Amino acid sequence: MIWFFIVLLFGMGLLFWLPIELQVDTENDVYRMQWRGIFGLRALPENTRWRFFFKVFFIEKEWRREATPVASENLKKPAPRHKSRKKNKPSMPFRRGWKLVKNMLRSIEVRRCYIAMDTDDYTRNAVLFPVFFLLSKGRRQLVINFNGEQVIQLHLQTRLYRLAGAFLRTFIHPKIV
Repeated sequence: MIWFFIVLLFGMGLLFWLPIELQVDTENDVYRMQWRGIFGLRALPENTRWRFFFKVFFIEKEWRREATPVASENLKKPAPRHKSRKKNKPSMPFRRGWKLVKNMLRSIEVRRCYIAMDTDDYTRNAVLFPVFFLLSKGRRQLVINFNGEQVIQLHLQTRLYRLAGAFLRTFIHPKIV
């Protein structure tokens, strides 16, 4: 019985520790979101449509959606009902929601951010060049080029325990703990 709890705790710890990643690379056509080792979603652009691949554990499948025409005459629209609307109370105050968004964004680590752009206007590029140079530091690289390249490489990573900590920091007041 104790082994069951040890395995359960190890599994839960592993779920909280495995990274959740988002990767966008327009130069190499890599568009990926994955919870490493558990779930993944990849997108590949083609000429007229996108191909999507889902991966659960080690099984990968392509998602195909066939276009089926829907006859509009067969659909009957129900008669509109007029209901009196109740004034809904917001489920969460704005300040708490804003704090939650800020904490969630702080829990995300930027592994790589490279943005190379060209505005096709030499004077605007010349004005933006020093601004982008000053904003570039560390893993954040912003580049203005004069040869028409538009490249975005973004790699974000977080872990479930960071997201849970951000959620708990928002809803548990420090004076209570």
